[in-house]
Amino acid sequence: SDADLLIHLSLHTAFQHGFVANEFHYRDFLHAMDAFLPDPDPLMARARESGALPALAAMTHACMRRFPDSRPIRDLDRAAYRSCPPSVARWIEQWREGTPPLSLFDLARLRFQLAPDRSVFMRKMLLPSPIPGRTLARPTPLRRILNILAAALPSPAPTGQNPL
Repeated sequence: SDADLLIHLSLHTAFQHGFVANEFHYRDFLHAMDAFLPDPDPLMARARESGALPALAAMTHACMRRFPDSRPIRDLDRAAYRSCPPSVARWIEQWREGTPPLSLFDLARLRFQLAPDRSVFMRKMLLPSPIPGRTLARPTPLRRILNILAAALPSPAPTGQNPL
């Protein structure tokens, strides 16, 4: 949907680039806003239910600094500005062209500010789910052979039914 696209653009620019993105990211958002002319209230409701309202508000605030003449962005910024965390708004206002990329610490701090549930964010950052073969021990050679055999054998018929 139109709202999902705008929310996705906001989340991408926030979490991947920390709002230190090239002009194309902001122009894509501007073009989508101008093409869809979304009503701010349903768009904000969709962002709120997906936990992306702070990122949408911050993206709108960043675009407002670049495209102050865009009526859809101005309307959304007026409605959503209070949802932008103050520290993120200050970061956006201080950003200047040619600013070096964010440090890893600054990007983590920005992501923390935009996270819908900060305790879940901290738990996932500090105690991420294990990735088999990368953060867990690799399967032993015997386990790999057993896995191959299990995949090659036909699965047994459900109990009480004739397999033919």
